[in-house]
Amino acid sequence: MVFSPTKALSKTATITAIVIIIIVIVAAAYFAMQKPAPTTTTATPTTSTPTTTSSPTKTTTTSTPTTTTTTPSTTTTKTTPTTTTKTTTTTTSTTTSPTTTTTQTTTTTPTTTTTTPVGPTLKFGNVVVQVTPEIKEFAEKAKNGEVHVTVEIWVSVMPFEETILKNVTEMFMKEYPGITIKLVNTPQMKEKFKAAVIVGKGPDLLTWAHDWTGEFVEAGLIVPFDEYLTDSIKSIYLPAALSAAEYKGHIWGLPWASETVALVCNTEMVSEPPKTFDELKSIMEKYYNPDQGKYGISHQVDPYFVSAWIHAFGGFYYNDTTGQVGVGSPGTIEGFKFFLNNIAPYMYRDDVGHETQLKLFIEKDTPCIVTGPWDIPKIKEAGIKFFVTPLPKIDNQHIPKPYSGIKLWWMSKLAKERGTDKAAVLFVLWFTLNDEVAKYLAKTAGFVPVNKVALESPEVKSIPEVYGYAKAVANSIPMPKSPAMAKVWGPVADAINAVWNGQATVEEAFKLAQQQIEEKLKG
Repeated sequence: MVFSPTKALSKTATITAIVIIIIVIVAAAYFAMQKPAPTTTTATPTTSTPTTTSSPTKTTTTSTPTTTTTTPSTTTTKTTPTTTTKTTTTTTSTTTSPTTTTTQTTTTTPTTTTTTPVGPTLKFGNVVVQVTPEIKEFAEKAKNGEVHVTVEIWVSVMPFEETILKNVTEMFMKEYPGITIKLVNTPQMKEKFKAAVIVGKGPDLLTWAHDWTGEFVEAGLIVPFDEYLTDSIKSIYLPAALSAAEYKGHIWGLPWASETVALVCNTEMVSEPPKTFDELKSIMEKYYNPDQGKYGISHQVDPYFVSAWIHAFGGFYYNDTTGQVGVGSPGTIEGFKFFLNNIAPYMYRDDVGHETQLKLFIEKDTPCIVTGPWDIPKIKEAGIKFFVTPLPKIDNQHIPKPYSGIKLWWMSKLAKERGTDKAAVLFVLWFTLNDEVAKYLAKTAGFVPVNKVALESPEVKSIPEVYGYAKAVANSIPMPKSPAMAKVWGPVADAINAVWNGQATVEEAFKLAQQQIEEKLKG
């Protein structure tokens, strides 16, 4: 073989090039190993620290959402890679989070309280709401005693309720010394109010169940609250309660309590709430002994109280939507017959008014009474241990549904004319939005709140009778708001009395009432 220098040099160059390439590759691998890798801690944030405080769900004391969209992009926890390792959203852990990350998280403080009022606000109890600038300004003046206004309010309540309401007005006047509240307990309030306003007299405010609304509106006796309300204010009321105040597109009153009738039983005589009407009937049969002055149940007899049994069979007095009168309908007749045949026989029949029927229960001459929250204080005062439960179902197709009422505050047109409207509105807002007032009324008078803050409070939830009535309200039918109802109640009451006194059959009395109502509505 002949040695060739040229070939030797070529082989040497090739070897040298290969060595250089290997060195470059090794060096690149070495430097790559020294470079920090992108962190993936956002996928498993809870495994990077030994404490539970690093969990995204517990990053701050303000319940910050896990997706902190307002945090700068270098520390966003969901989508942006970060040069910060371990925990990028931890504000309470001090074990691993860099100082710069903590600073960025705590300074952004994204809020989750979407109901925080914007603009002028007032605080009523523990409730803060946005109000109109005019009401805010007036409230400040009233609180500082810079104005002196007297607001007359009419109520129609029992004596103990009057005392409780006067206590509430005293609370208000202590907070707003520039306003004097004159509370007048007025029997036959509706008719007196209608007569008084016509001649320029009467109250600035009055309260009753919502079913008077349509009649007052059509007569031009009250004014709407629309201009004084904000979404913040409306959000505090239960939607169903606020809807009861609406009529023809306006809000004519502000709600403060709901009421209906339910079954109240003495636990010394009835240990558990009856789940069916048959169980209730067994209780009535057990205690019915008229020779000993004992009866099976206390139950007022009037259109409101017997409505539950009429509705159970598909009956009705008046349809607010269609304008149809249903007093003489088969369902109404069948429902009242059920009451006559299955409840009335176990009652004390000589006096079916409120006071007598309540007295029978308080004196333990009946095991149960069908009544509303207005009687709870007297029952408590008598030392009776009791439970409150909805009226039990007859069967799956026939479930008693009593009428319910939402107590409203209305503002008379006189308040506008007198210039007392701002003071009147401030009182109504304070009364209806103040959760402490609602709690006080629930504890002392058994009123079921429609203020959402109060209704969800531990204080109200711990009152069994309020909870029982709340369930009964949920299974009720709101009274019609149409002014036509003013022409319905009377004939129905007359029909019930005629049947009760043996002057007519159910068919005769209720069909006559139907005819009378239709004639009144036509006229």
